[in-house]
Amino acid sequence: MKRHGDTPKTGHRADAEAESLDQAPRSAAASGVATAPATVLDRRLAALSAELDAMSAPGPDGAPVADLDERADTVRERYSELLEEYEGDGPALTRIRALGRRIADLAEAGVLPRSLIRRGRSRTQG
Repeated sequence: MKRHGDTPKTGHRADAEAESLDQAPRSAAASGVATAPATVLDRRLAALSAELDAMSAPGPDGAPVADLDERADTVRERYSELLEEYEGDGPALTRIRALGRRIADLAEAGVLPRSLIRRGRSRTQG
């Protein structure tokens, strides 16, 4: 399973923000500061939501968003990582799945490219 910081940088501001948020749990643990998991999840969900907002808005000249396919794949990958990371945490999964519904709604509306592959857990247990 991919862990925090494994995703390559793509140069987008939202990706950089999300990557820095991914580092928050490790940084907090290393410094001995307790970080409320809900707060970290809030920040990560907010970063992904902001990226969806940015991809939903047309460019300044009305042109489509640059690198839309790559950016949508990155959001979907981070969404999948959150599902795996918070597996077994019902309240967190409810909030994460709300983001998944938003991604699906944007794809259905034609704002985001449709994903061709829908996958479950990347690893089997046992």
